[in-house]
Amino acid sequence: MDQIKTPPGPSHSGPIRIAFIDDDEDVLRLVEAALIRAGGFAQPLTFKDPKTAFRKLARRELDVALVDLNIPGDSGIRMIRRLVESRKVAYVIAFSAANDEASILEALRVGAKGYWDKAGGLDGLIEAMRKIWIGGALLSPAAYQVILSQVQSPPRAPKFQLLSRAETTVLSLAAEGLSCAEIASRLQISIHTVYVHNKKILKKLGVGDRLAAIARFRDQAERRGNPVSNAL
Repeated sequence: MDQIKTPPGPSHSGPIRIAFIDDDEDVLRLVEAALIRAGGFAQPLTFKDPKTAFRKLARRELDVALVDLNIPGDSGIRMIRRLVESRKVAYVIAFSAANDEASILEALRVGAKGYWDKAGGLDGLIEAMRKIWIGGALLSPAAYQVILSQVQSPPRAPKFQLLSRAETTVLSLAAEGLSCAEIASRLQISIHTVYVHNKKILKKLGVGDRLAAIARFRDQAERRGNPVSNAL
């Protein structure tokens, strides 16, 4: 696993400038209120739509960006990568309800400086964001345990041999960055059939969501020296 580097300390004094991207309006409001109440943070910028978020944040200097991994219509992983590559955000943090190993590791691999699960609590998140601003790391307890187990135990081989040829093809195209609609068009099948394949893939691989399945597929391809196109 790639080494997780501790980011540098703050580059300016004053309130921490933060943006939060999540499709859940209630979560946005809860986090926004908690940050304002806590003090030490500038008025948070909140976005439900990732495309709008990136367009408005592309030229803005930020200290922290919290990005939900499960954004409908766009990929949280894609958003993290784009923000990291923009070099406008000091700390891009993945924020998700998913605590599976594949999702956490994929977020860190594309450049996230930390990972916080939504069950970790707002008080803990706020305290963690303050700590990274003085050079600490931001990992929720669940994410920390995943990283620890990855270091201490050999990785378990995913059961890709259980997938049918059609399921393998669907997963391979998803790993190349195609949406379900694009996969349906490419294979000339209905989008419903793609959804059925996805459900079977998740069950056979024992993962919780499409993102985790893609991450495992990419990891398997890299181990074999044949990485898939990184189109997300």
